[in-house]
Formats: sequence, structure tokens, C-alpha cells
Amino acid sequence: MSALLFIIAVDWVMRSTLSDENTGKWTLFNKLEDLDYADDLALLSHLETQMQRKTSNLQTNASKIGLNINIKKTEVMSLNTKSPPKIQLNGGDIKNTDYFTYLGSVVTSDGGADKDIISRLDDITRVALRWTPEGKRRKGRPKTTWRRTVEKELKEINLTWGEVEKIAKNREEWKSLVLALCASGCSKD
Repeated sequence: MSALLFIIAVDWVMRSTLSDENTGKWTLFNKLEDLDYADDLALLSHLETQMQRKTSNLQTNASKIGLNINIKKTEVMSLNTKSPPKIQLNGGDIKNTDYFTYLGSVVTSDGGADKDIISRLDDITRVALRWTPEGKRRKGRPKTTWRRTVEKELKEINLTWGEVEKIAKNREEWKSLVLALCASGCSKD
């Protein structure tokens, strides 16, 4: 199926699923019912019964055009509840979770941002430590690059690049490593 046809199909499924819900323009009395991006769908509800009805409607409408919901890839997350909801799909219970990633952001049941921040720091660490400039060195620029300098210093303290990547994920260990490297060649401001 082409991407355009797929988006049109998913849009029809979501409109049909939520047709009896209070959707449309957000006002004081309307509420957000779903988040959609390509094939990632997030249904939002205040009550377990509403969520079960939406999930069942989604399965019914999706199956009308030959789409299926994969129960192994489907999860339920609840906020401010004493016990997790038991939402079913095709006779099986959907797995409950404490967090999920939606469009690159980690959403957690406690509303905190810790997992999202850690996820983004891991990405920054990975990109920064593996960055290599493109193209050739301009005439007059030193042959010694930042990476070569760091590799030389790491060799002096018997560490490998892979070990440093692991250390960089732990903020306290990273600070200790940087202080150790600076102890011999840097001055504190």
C-alpha cells in the first residue's frame, strides 16, 4: 500500500473509531481523544470502559479494511490509578507498561521526565563520541584532531573508546574521568 493510501486508510479508521466521541476543535468542553503519527496511534481516555470501547472500535474498523492490531506491539499505560486497567483485544489482555516512546519522547506513568532526559543524553553521548568531521582537512589546519588527542590521552590511562562510551552514560563516572584527564593538563577556572 502506498504511503498516501495508508495515511488515508488510518485516518478513516480513526475517524470511524472516534465518531461517537467528543472530537473536533479543542474548546473548554472538548478533549483530546487520540494522538496519531503514521502507524503509531495513542488512544486517550479518562475511564477504563471508554478505553475498552475505543480499543474494540479500533479493531473492528481496522479489520473492515484489512488492517490488524498486533497485540504484541500494543501496550496500555495508566496515570493516577490504584490498579492497572485490564484492556482486552481479540480475547487477550493487552500488556500494561509504565512508559513508552512516542515520536522520540519517553512518556512515563508518573509524569516525570527522567527517562526522556536519560534517553536524550544517551543519544547525545553516542553522537558526540562518534562524530568525525566530513571532508578533508584545510591547508594550514593541524593534523591532530580532537579525537586523536582524546585517544592518546585514553591510551595513557589504559582505557579504550568503548569503555569511555559506557562511562559517559553515567554522569558521576564521566565527571571523575574528565577530572582525571584534566588533572595532568588542564587548569580549573
